[in-house]
Amino acid sequence: MTTYFDSSVILSILLRDTRSKTAVALWQEHHVRLTSFLTELECVTTLRRVRLQYRASLPVSWLTEMEAELSNFLEEVSIHKIDESVCEKIRYEKKLEGCRTLDTIHLGTALLFKDAADAIEVCTFDKKMARLAKELGFPVVPENE
Repeated sequence: MTTYFDSSVILSILLRDTRSKTAVALWQEHHVRLTSFLTELECVTTLRRVRLQYRASLPVSWLTEMEAELSNFLEEVSIHKIDESVCEKIRYEKKLEGCRTLDTIHLGTALLFKDAADAIEVCTFDKKMARLAKELGFPVVPENE
């Protein structure tokens, strides 16, 4: 199945957090991967914040290595730009009204992909985004998030 990945899953892998094993398994299991350009922006911003916060305990090369690893992940994903088609999808999908802006961009992009494909699921660790994705008719993985 085609899977829309948001930044929470990729960041989990990069930062090796408590869900990273699950994130790696999801990544390896789903071979047709989609995302928004927003994912790259969120990941880069988060990596830079982590670097600032933990500067004393991280190697000097940490950020460069993480950005290279991020780049490798992004090469394995079809990325949609945030453009007028995303804005239109957001503008006309009333179920997105109560959503946080960045989640709205992710889900508006996923809806565009859904229009072009037979079946798309959303892969996220973000509980609010998962709930709204389900309301929009997307299967969500992992199921217990």
